Amino acid sequence: MPLLIRFNEYFFTRILLTFAFVSMGGAFPADVMAQLQVDPIQKRLNEVCDFLSTGKLEYATILSADFRSKVTEEQLQSVVQAIGTQCGACTGIKITSKISEFAVKANATTKNNFVIPITLSV
Repeated sequence: MPLLIRFNEYFFTRILLTFAFVSMGGAFPADVMAQLQVDPIQKRLNEVCDFLSTGKLEYATILSADFRSKVTEEQLQSVVQAIGTQCGACTGIKITSKISEFAVKANATTKNNFVIPITLSV
């Protein structure tokens, strides 16, 4: 169900932006239109980086139900805290390869010069 909600949010945003664009006679400059478009993969990667930095995020938003059924929230919190302590805060994420239109492989870099590989799908 969360995927359906994210999918709907993405397309609702697109429809809303298209309506605004048409109602204003197509008067948005190209740089403004580029800023209004939100890439769902990049948005999710930014959330993962924030999660690695703070450990504050609802696990259900970034981890699959299958994974969460095998690992308790306490175990997840312990691992995230250990990563944060050893690696430091996330300083950025770079996509290394595109798996599909909705999935990528990326590397998160950290304050203490660690690189954490990530596979993400939305």
